Amino acid sequence: MSDASQIIFALGILAVFFLLTKKVYAYRLNRACIAIIEDLKQQDALDSSTAVELPYAKANLIKTVLQMKMKDFRPKAIEHLMAHNIVGMTEMGRYYLKKGRNFKWTPELSI
Repeated sequence: MSDASQIIFALGILAVFFLLTKKVYAYRLNRACIAIIEDLKQQDALDSSTAVELPYAKANLIKTVLQMKMKDFRPKAIEHLMAHNIVGMTEMGRYYLKKGRNFKWTPELSI
């Protein structure tokens, strides 16, 4: 193999790895969004008067650094759902589902 073909091959591998990483990130974020929506439905947090606290809403940096585990996507997913006006937050830091009990999360709504 010539040097040019090796460089092109390496760049191709790098591009595939980058795209695969983006797909995995989007998949995990979508799964976290579905879990949060189902959690809010189970707790009947459908308006600001029935809002609930979500213990995983804030990422705990010390806990994350000390525990060797997979990244928790739930704090990022909550931010994402709030940006898309699906989940609301009260002044006291409690969360509720704005779209109602029949709302279904679809991947098209995400990224």
